[in-house]
Amino acid sequence: MKFLKLIYILPLLVFLALVAFLITQNGRDPSVDTFSMLNKPLPTFTLADVQDPVHSLTQTSWLGHPYFMNVWATWCNSCAEEHPMLQAIANSGVPIYGVLYKDQRAAALDYLSKHGNPFKQVANDEAGSLGIDLGVTGAPETFLIDAQGIVRYHMDGPIDETIWEHVLKPRYDALVRQGGHS
Repeated sequence: MKFLKLIYILPLLVFLALVAFLITQNGRDPSVDTFSMLNKPLPTFTLADVQDPVHSLTQTSWLGHPYFMNVWATWCNSCAEEHPMLQAIANSGVPIYGVLYKDQRAAALDYLSKHGNPFKQVANDEAGSLGIDLGVTGAPETFLIDAQGIVRYHMDGPIDETIWEHVLKPRYDALVRQGGHS
């Protein structure tokens, strides 16, 4: 008898828990980033430069101005989707540095030669170690870094024109106005 009650009560409890979860998430502001690296320095890293593998890139390589760090891969369809937007952003003078995530250097060089290279430099994170330290869950992910190397914003997913104009560009421009050089 107790077993039969449990069969009827358990699905009801699961349903109620799901409803409670959805209600608490409904009012959540998606522009508020709960990313754990927010307002913290980039993790320490030393990775080869994809274009010049004898040259190492570190968390201090790009200090001195605000910039975007884009985690991408050639196997990532969403990365290919956002690539033209990254080109347009870079062509407007905004610095973007790439992190090749769990991918092969040769594939990246081929991709960039065919589709254009929006990145000032690309760090080769073939093993995914920097991605792990950053908390990357997939590609693409984009980070806004200030002139001192502090993560100021994080975004999952591809950048499109709307996201650029209404979310990322205003944050970047604010950092530049605060004294970062671009």
